[in-house]
Amino acid sequence: MTRSEIIDFLSLAQDITNEELLKAIQEKEGYFKSLINNAPTNLLKKVYERNIEKLSECRDFLKNTSSNNSINNLKPDISIKNDIPKSYLDSTTAPTFNRDPAWLIRHTENSATISFILKEGINTIGRLTKDSNLNIAIEDDMFVSRKHAIIEIKESDYILYDVGDSGLPASKNGVFVNGSDKKLMGKYSLREGDTIQFGKTKFVFKINTHRNLEEVVNEVSNTNYMRTVVINIL
Repeated sequence: MTRSEIIDFLSLAQDITNEELLKAIQEKEGYFKSLINNAPTNLLKKVYERNIEKLSECRDFLKNTSSNNSINNLKPDISIKNDIPKSYLDSTTAPTFNRDPAWLIRHTENSATISFILKEGINTIGRLTKDSNLNIAIEDDMFVSRKHAIIEIKESDYILYDVGDSGLPASKNGVFVNGSDKKLMGKYSLREGDTIQFGKTKFVFKINTHRNLEEVVNEVSNTNYMRTVVINIL
C-alpha cells in the first residue's frame, strides 16, 4: 500500500500534506469510535470497527515511512482492500470538507437518515453485498441491483443514469425521480433537492454550498417524504 492509495481510500486530495493526512486519519478514527455505541444495526457497527482498524494501519504506516523518509516508495505489510462499502466510510454526519461536491441523504420512511458523499467523477450505486465495490451501497433492499445506477459529477454538472446507459446490464427495477412512475430513460441532470428512488429506498440530492453536513441532514429529516413508487415485480 502506498501513500497515494491511502489518500484514495480516504477520498482526499492528492496534494494533501503529511501533517494534514495524519490529522484527517485521526479525526476519522475518533469519529467512528463515537458512532459505535449508537450504530443502528450490527452490520454498521462491524463496518465502523473495521474502518477504525484500517485507519489505524494507515496511521502507523505513514508514521513509519515518514521516519524513513520514503513514504512514496515503500510498501508495508498491510492490505487495505475495498471490501468495506466506500459509502460507509464517508457516510452519516462526519465533518465534511468543502471539496465534497454533493451528497445523497437517505430519506425513506421507517429508516434512519444517513448521508453519503458524492465525489467528483463516477459514483456507482448498488446493493450492499460482501464483495461490493461501490461508492454508495444500499442495504436491506432486495429491489436494488448489485450495480444499479451512476451519478457522474463534472464540475457543476450532476448527471444521473441507470447502469444500463454505461454499457453494463440495466438494473432490474430502474431508477425513479421525484415520485414519477416512469422509469428514468437516458441521462438526467440532477437539481438541488431532487428525490431519487432505487428499489424502495429514497434519497434526496443535495449540492454542497459550503454548509455544514449535519445542518443539511437535519433539514432533509424535517421535510415531508416523497411518494414511493410501487415496484412492479411481475
